[in-house]
Amino acid sequence: MSSSAVSPKSLSIGEGGLALVFAATALLCVVGAAKAQDAPFAFHAYLGAAASVAAVFAIFNRYFSRGPQLPPQQIGGKPNYQLGPIKLATALGVFWGIAGFLVGLWLALELAWPCGRCTPPR
Repeated sequence: MSSSAVSPKSLSIGEGGLALVFAATALLCVVGAAKAQDAPFAFHAYLGAAASVAAVFAIFNRYFSRGPQLPPQQIGGKPNYQLGPIKLATALGVFWGIAGFLVGLWLALELAWPCGRCTPPR
């Protein structure tokens, strides 16, 4: 009779901590929705609660789908994470920052010189 020594699976600190944060956020959103004085605030609080519950579900779904061993921290001397999403998020963040600054500049110029595009009276 052979006994396989399988190490017990446990949540990593990141998984457990993030699941706890999202669970607390869901609870706070439900409390905020219950105490809301208008419907739009309650709707958005319930939307935040639903997103937080979905995040907790995704964390536990990924936990149950992986094996008992955590993935290695490094593969071939390089960090074991994908750079594609990080690069994409950085580029989109830079684009969004430039777009926001340009819109803010345009609005500030409109406030400073409101008739900058007005035609002179005849």
